[in-house]
Amino acid sequence: MTRKRWLIIMMAILCLAGCLFFAPCLVMVRDGEGWQRSAYRLKQIGLALHHYHDIYGSLPPTVKGGNEGQPLYSWRVLLLPFLEQESLYKQFNLDEPWDSPHNKPLVEKIPKCYMLGIGRSDLAGLTHYQAVVGPGTAFERNHVADSLLLVVEAAHPVPWTEPADLVYAPNKPLPELGGLFQQPIHLWCYEIGRRDGFNACFTDGNVRFIHSDTDEQTLHGFIARSDSEKGDTAK
Repeated sequence: MTRKRWLIIMMAILCLAGCLFFAPCLVMVRDGEGWQRSAYRLKQIGLALHHYHDIYGSLPPTVKGGNEGQPLYSWRVLLLPFLEQESLYKQFNLDEPWDSPHNKPLVEKIPKCYMLGIGRSDLAGLTHYQAVVGPGTAFERNHVADSLLLVVEAAHPVPWTEPADLVYAPNKPLPELGGLFQQPIHLWCYEIGRRDGFNACFTDGNVRFIHSDTDEQTLHGFIARSDSEKGDTAK
């Protein structure tokens, strides 16, 4: 066997061994795309909320109300100009509710950043990305100074323009949070297990994956601050 042929055979063997060795890494990347893509979209939403806060000095109202106090549409509509969706924003009649004859067809034009990104056709116009609202929450306090949950993957989707979010009350069961993805647990490139949970965008701008076995007291601390904890930063 010539030296050149021997080198070709050795290179082929090494390539085959490399493919077999790194195959678990490829599987891990494929399976992990869902929660990673969702985390990226939550990051976009979080940055847009911070930009809105920088411009207006507050977070957007979770429910945009009409002149007579009636609910019109969601904060997700108000955030469109900060998500490079100015043209879609201009298509809304902003003095009409989300389900008016003019505005309701726009539900079908949901921006990608509000889509979960897992390829489910049954989610047309629906979003899992919802704010957490209620006493002591970031939106109730109307600032981004603390590290609290801002927007999360909710367990059940809603029309993205509808003023519907997760309602939190300190003395009631927690709202249904996520559970839509499993995060791979791996040692180097080998997957050794998976944990259920949900992605959450915090007021500090970070997006974290919160495991489903996180204790309830910790989740309460993530969601809200009590009156005694608000201090001078509350508005």
